[in-house]
Amino acid sequence: MSVYVDHVRNWGWRLGPNAHLFADSLEELHAFARTLGLRSDWFQNRPDFPHYDLTGRRHAAALRHGATLVSNQFVFERLQVNRAAREATP
Repeated sequence: MSVYVDHVRNWGWRLGPNAHLFADSLEELHAFARTLGLRSDWFQNRPDFPHYDLTGRRHAAALRHGATLVSNQFVFERLQVNRAAREATP
């Protein structure tokens, strides 16, 4: 199991430049988020991409705690896998 972060970007949101924290399982994601001091109500339970948004400071902390930095291509592939799995479930 692994926890991942993508690169910090300015998406034009009020949060400012941020990244996404996601994982192979929700249990692992929430446990890792707690180590970073993220509140559970910040969790974004998107069907194709459950994640937490990270500010630049928390992004750096996630990397220090062992999260794997991934490319946009990796995120896109994860979205596709999650979408296919959801669509295959009756």
